[in-house]
Amino acid sequence: MTPFNRLGRLDIGYDKLDAYADYKVILTQAGVGEYPPAKVAAYPRWTASIWDLVMRSVCLCMWREEALPLVGLARRGAYADHLTAVVEHWPDGFELGRSTVGMATVRMQRKKCHYVARFEDDILGEQVSTEFVHTPDALSFWDLLARAYAWTCHESFRLPPRPELYTSLTIEEGGETLVPLEMVKEPARTGLARWMMSHELKPLTSKTVTGPCIREADYVRFLQRAI
Repeated sequence: MTPFNRLGRLDIGYDKLDAYADYKVILTQAGVGEYPPAKVAAYPRWTASIWDLVMRSVCLCMWREEALPLVGLARRGAYADHLTAVVEHWPDGFELGRSTVGMATVRMQRKKCHYVARFEDDILGEQVSTEFVHTPDALSFWDLLARAYAWTCHESFRLPPRPELYTSLTIEEGGETLVPLEMVKEPARTGLARWMMSHELKPLTSKTVTGPCIREADYVRFLQRAI
């Protein structure tokens, strides 16, 4: 990526950090400029791929709702040969210490306007779409990326339903409420393991389950504060 081939930029920052977080998002597109700021409200963190949050942000910036508009077939569709998107985490909003947490490619196949997409997530790994067709009269690269993600998820140009926060995971033991780590779904499980390591929180043993556990209060603190 260089300043000469960058097609757009999407900035996502916390407006409220919590288990259900609010995000302020700003999108720019080459040749169009900056869209009005938008807000992703009450989004359940650590419940889905980072790409889910990215695509909802794109939709809210461009169309002011978490949905993709309908597009009819065109006689001569506008197309892109190859599109790449990168998601980076900037700690506290600063470039120093940034890391790549997601990467996507959308490649046109031999037939014009026929694509295959590949989405990679730092925790959840890789998803590859089946071939899909997109033939707009004028191409928006953000629109193509969002449709590629939706198709990769469930072969439809509709965003999947919002993910749900995982909360009912506890067991009672010895007067304490514990959360077995094996009951925590990805990406929260890997995120929780990394957070525990960075905070030097050692897992607890249990007589009820064979795997390690964490106190419920610490699990809630992870959902509310871990970035």
